[in-house]
Amino acid sequence: MPMIADTPLANASDAQLAAAVEGNERAWFRAIVQALNGYLEENDRLGRYHCAPGSPIFNGVYKADLPPHEADEVIEETIAWFKTRNAPFFFWWIGGDTQPTDLGDRLLAHGLTVFEKDATAMAADIDRLNWSTPRPPELRLDPVSTEAQLQQWKQVFLESFSIPEWAGQAWVDATHMVGFGRSPWQLLLGTLSGEPVSFGLLFCGAGVAGLNGLGTRPAFRRRGIASAMQLERLRLAREMGYRYAVLTASEMGFGYRTSYFKRSEVRKEQEIILEAELALRPAAREAIEADLKECISQRRKTQPTGSGAGSIFKNPPGDYAGRLIEAVGLKGHRVGGAQISPKHANFMVNVGDATAADVSSLIETARMRVIDQFGIWLDLEIEMVGEWE
Repeated sequence: MPMIADTPLANASDAQLAAAVEGNERAWFRAIVQALNGYLEENDRLGRYHCAPGSPIFNGVYKADLPPHEADEVIEETIAWFKTRNAPFFFWWIGGDTQPTDLGDRLLAHGLTVFEKDATAMAADIDRLNWSTPRPPELRLDPVSTEAQLQQWKQVFLESFSIPEWAGQAWVDATHMVGFGRSPWQLLLGTLSGEPVSFGLLFCGAGVAGLNGLGTRPAFRRRGIASAMQLERLRLAREMGYRYAVLTASEMGFGYRTSYFKRSEVRKEQEIILEAELALRPAAREAIEADLKECISQRRKTQPTGSGAGSIFKNPPGDYAGRLIEAVGLKGHRVGGAQISPKHANFMVNVGDATAADVSSLIETARMRVIDQFGIWLDLEIEMVGEWE
């Protein structure tokens, strides 16, 4: 099945990368329509598509550029358009160039609900990543090429996000329709000692690799599995000739060790989280206790106990702060009563009467050694409050 040709970006500017975020999404919509023999309508004012799988990822609207006096009529007509095609759900994607600017409010008034808003876009230069990052030795990352793998991918997808069964089945149906190895997207499955633990999705279009779609089963998180899956997707993209990768984060900008609330302007306004709604899945008490014991056991094997702090630094892209600190010979290094843990170099422990100044000195020593030897600046994960001198 012929697919839409794509030319990878080279030496892209910030403006080109920003445009490629939405460009990749739109290329994805066109590609799935072609692959699934769906229906696409696209003109200067609007783009909308419909494919057989029931998930809204395969049914949506994008690129709206509507005169304000026509917007409500177009919304009503579009809702009817999907109803006549028996599509139970669809996404209406809104971007920075959407017109009218109050389209989101108009959609709410017509009965649509917010799935996600104010997503933060990110881009990475694949050539600048560190490819020597270690990963669990028992971890395998493979493209989905069999029915058994596809069913395992679906189960990991559902468990990672705690979403309805039909959402995962839509990916199974879409893969069946196109055939293994023939889809414009790539599904990746991670297994640990033979057990499915992680999933990934890769789509290359608009000159960049799109990395939206990655998850790890809750019981297997914090083991470097997601990082390994991310690097595997980037490796595949690089092999296909791509230099840049893009993805989007949630409204609150939740990402690796960061969020909207950690921005300096937000801190000045002293915005805080007052409450949170958690989506949990019921399970047998024995299963929950077994997961807890496994997590605690894993932490005790790899992280120090007692008084201390850690992780001190965020992991830089494609590497681990602890590995870098150990590589420059600072594992076990001590200043006053503070020590870089001999068990895990990204933890600092109190081995006596450590002061804030002792810890601050260790932080600066680690940073300077790492940047001198590897050219990598380590950003703090901890928050430094009060007097540190």
